[in-house]
Amino acid sequence: MVAKKRLNKAGYEFREKASYPERLFFRRDYLYKNRKRRVHIHLTRFNSHDWKELIGFRDYLLKNPDTIEQYVQIKREGVKKAHGDGEKYRKHKKKFIKNILRKALKS
Repeated sequence: MVAKKRLNKAGYEFREKASYPERLFFRRDYLYKNRKRRVHIHLTRFNSHDWKELIGFRDYLLKNPDTIEQYVQIKREGVKKAHGDGEKYRKHKKKFIKNILRKALKS
């Protein structure tokens, strides 16, 4: 895959364990204002079911600022509870995300 090679060349690390068959996951750490910042990139096929969920989730958050704040809180709680375990972190967010996707894909 051309995109995968280009992202690797640009310093993004492919994370097979965090990827899914329909989505590839990459990350890269940057130093910004003397703090480490992590950037995540998810690659999926245009107009696939996964793509529609990701775009639907994003659009729902953009239209509902209160929900953004709820999501921020869920993510912060997940970081504290997971202690660096990505699986625990994703599990903590799962119910919230499913609820938003149900609402987002309904409209």
